[in-house]
This record gives sequence, structure tokens and C-alpha cells, in this order.
Amino acid sequence: MKELTIGSRTKVGILAVAFLVFVIVGAYFGFGTLSANKASPPVSVTPKDTVVSLGQNETSCGIRFFSKTQLALMRKQFGSISCIGLISTHQWILVGDGMQTNPASIPPPPTAGGAMVAIETCSATDAACKSPISQHDFGRFTVSYPPYPSAGRMDLQTIDASKILTVTDCGSFSFDLKNMKWYVTQPGVDSALIAGNQSLKPVQTAAPKSGASALRSSAPVSKLGSCPSA
Repeated sequence: MKELTIGSRTKVGILAVAFLVFVIVGAYFGFGTLSANKASPPVSVTPKDTVVSLGQNETSCGIRFFSKTQLALMRKQFGSISCIGLISTHQWILVGDGMQTNPASIPPPPTAGGAMVAIETCSATDAACKSPISQHDFGRFTVSYPPYPSAGRMDLQTIDASKILTVTDCGSFSFDLKNMKWYVTQPGVDSALIAGNQSLKPVQTAAPKSGASALRSSAPVSKLGSCPSA
């Protein structure tokens, strides 16, 4: 009876060690895919960047999604980075909050490049582009700016139906991930955009740029007339 008890404990110990190794390896390689019924915890680009809740059609970016050098440039230019993958549309979404991560004063001043949303759309057959653990190039992303990119902080709120991203800038704005235009968030706006209604009037913002250009550019002139409170 004693031998059976020792054997059982040994088996439990082996299983526990095996599970711990699996968890460590998964975390090291940045696994972040989602099961059909339950979302796994999101993994941010780096521990210092923003972590957001993920839906069932969303995945997180692995820890090697960008090179250390490029990520450092991005954070200096755009602040803390949220990075999310949309499985059904093969898109990677980046949100830079526009707030300096190593400020010399409090509250932190805005970054040189301002707040932004950047999108990369992968070909359905491009396995490397779709992979959360392959290294990506920010130069392949298209950068869109909110009405007030130099406000000092833009917060990511929600991603609705993998089509509409909601942020707070100088007010609440809905960003259409398909046409890359900005709308003041109001009752019925998100549902209309999800349904494909193109009759809604977007707000005025600066023109989009390539990721490579945005990394070298100052934040564009703000369109304060697009702010709900202006």
C-alpha cells in the first residue's frame, strides 16, 4: 500500500513538472491563440506595454513580434503599444497611446509622433505574416491618426465584431478597421458601421502614412474641430 502511494505521488510530480515546462515554453515563444470557447490571457508586445482583453476572434502578438531596436523606436515615437491580431480578417492592429514612457516630468508629455492606430493586412496565404511569433516590420503597417494625436494620451476601449475599434482621444471615437476612417462614437454608430453603412460622415483627421514614414515624422497638426468638445 505504501509503494502504491509513493508511485502515485511520483506520477503526480512528473505531470506537474511537465505542465510547468509547457507553460514556460509557451510563454517564452509568445503563444496567444484563442480556443473556441475560452480566451487565453493576452500577451503584450513587452511587459511594459498595454494589455487588453481579447475576444474569440482575436489573438495577441508574440514577444518577438518586432525587433528590440524597432520596438524601442516605436515606443519612443508613439508611447506604449497595444498589439492585437484579428483572425478572420488577417489583420494586425497596433495602438500607440501617444504618452511618453520614460517621462522627465509628471504628467508625462506627449510623444513626438503622437497617438496612432496602425494596421497590417496579411494575405490569406502568407503564413509568416499571420503568425504571432514571426518577426514583423512596422514599415509594412499603415498608420492612421486620431483628430488630436498630440493630446498626450489615447486609450483603447474596445474592438467590436473585429471591425470597429473604439478609443478615447479628445472624446470617444470609432475607427473603422476596413475603410480606416474615424467617427464620433454615438448611439447606433458602431452597429451601422458593422452593418457596412457607408453614409455616415467621418470626422476630419490627418492623412494616413506608412509605418516607415510615421517613425520619422512629427505628429500631424491636430484637427480640433473634429473633437466633440471643441
